[in-house]
Amino acid sequence: MLVPDEPLSLSYRVIAVSVDRDPITVSRIWNGWLQNSNMECRAISQLSPTTSRREDRHVTRMVIMDREATSQALSHELKSFT
Repeated sequence: MLVPDEPLSLSYRVIAVSVDRDPITVSRIWNGWLQNSNMECRAISQLSPTTSRREDRHVTRMVIMDREATSQALSHELKSFT
């Protein structure tokens, strides 16, 4: 049974801690991804944008996969995800 993705609202700090990575790098990736993705809820309601569990897993996976990756390279990969 497939369950639709529900907003989980993880922050970049939570991801950084959970994968033992630099919070600044994860923050740049996170913010760039949010700005470049289709997060219209902020423009419509001025609420903070949230991400689905699937999106959170993808960001986390990208940070884990390449210890030497720069935020620019990860941001490029995240753009291709959306």
